[in-house]
Amino acid sequence: MNSPARIFFAAAMTALLVSACGELPGKAATLDEIDSRALSYSGSPAKDLVVAGINAFAVDLYVRLAAKDSGNLFFAPFSIESALAMTWAGAKGSTADQMAKALHFGADQEGFHEAFGALVEDIGNAGSREGYELSTANSLWVQSGFTLLETFTSILSASYGALLHPTDFQGASETSRLAINDWTATQTKARIPDLLPPGSIDAGTRLVLANALYFKGSWARTFPAADTSQAPFNRARGDSIEVPMMRQSAQFRFGASGGTKALELPYTTGDISMLLILPEDPAGLAALEADLQGGIIDRLVAAMSAVDGLEILLPRFGFAASFALRPELESLGMTDAFTDSADFTGIAASPPLSIGDVYHKSFVLVDEEGTEAAAATAVTVGVTAMLEGFRADHPFIFLIRHNRSGAILFMGRVVDPSATLG
Repeated sequence: MNSPARIFFAAAMTALLVSACGELPGKAATLDEIDSRALSYSGSPAKDLVVAGINAFAVDLYVRLAAKDSGNLFFAPFSIESALAMTWAGAKGSTADQMAKALHFGADQEGFHEAFGALVEDIGNAGSREGYELSTANSLWVQSGFTLLETFTSILSASYGALLHPTDFQGASETSRLAINDWTATQTKARIPDLLPPGSIDAGTRLVLANALYFKGSWARTFPAADTSQAPFNRARGDSIEVPMMRQSAQFRFGASGGTKALELPYTTGDISMLLILPEDPAGLAALEADLQGGIIDRLVAAMSAVDGLEILLPRFGFAASFALRPELESLGMTDAFTDSADFTGIAASPPLSIGDVYHKSFVLVDEEGTEAAAATAVTVGVTAMLEGFRADHPFIFLIRHNRSGAILFMGRVVDPSATLG
């Protein structure tokens, strides 16, 4: 078989810390006021299935990544799903079936892409609001002279808004790599400047897909900086460390179920929030993670209600992570896509194409004002409740969610806030 030409897919997703200080003019005092500022959301069975798939994949991947390393963890399931959804638009046969099952896409390709596009529009509509920004962008970089099927490019244009950029991977590989990295850096406010590492683009590359999601927001209620002080954080291995702990007392949405607590921290208008999931037992993170696939997140969200005067204790934290996701995706059943058995004839009639690996980088920083988070995904393709308060002083899980749809944008855990960046 002839040596196949390579195709490269990439996606980046970023959330950035808002620079505003103090209270916004007219900032809501109650959760009802915050909720009333959120945009309306029009659900549909197809869109609900897309959201359920993103969230199921988030949990599946979290469990596998958490099992590989006992440290801090952060990734962006929405970014990974976006990149692979665009890739799936060109998959056929068993390759498409395996991807659909592993990624929880469902069987209806046409309906899926339309619904994913509608969800992307919903998330984009929440952008440029008081106190934060939220935007998404997609691009398609293709080797000049390499013919893509019109059915493939039509899906990417109609559902993902991907703009086409002709380039010269064969004659100017490094220049092409830097151009894509420049685009990603621009879309993510310079937080993902090196999405494609040296050597990732060469003369065999034929295609790059890039997705960027940018979020910049502050808490609906910022933590008073004067109330932050050193306090112990109990690590899972049994020792404790002194870290900066933020404090405040106000009305928050709180819930508890089966020895686990949940707290929602909304961003300014209530369209987006952070969900913190805390085992009551300082050594209970492993048991909590074992229950993720049993639906603990949905149970906790259903159990939440507004609580007045809730005392909040949360560490400042920040860290980075990187992954090569091929083993995890293969363990989920997505195997043909990485082999000579791959069928991506929905992208181009020839040469035969297959995925090399799926790379992911991420960064998160949480402080008194808000949240800064960044993540990037690259898919290389070649041929072939207790009310004493919420004290997050031991390991916990956290998510950043689009509230109206429930879609998980970011997910991670904190086991050691002293491993900070920024």
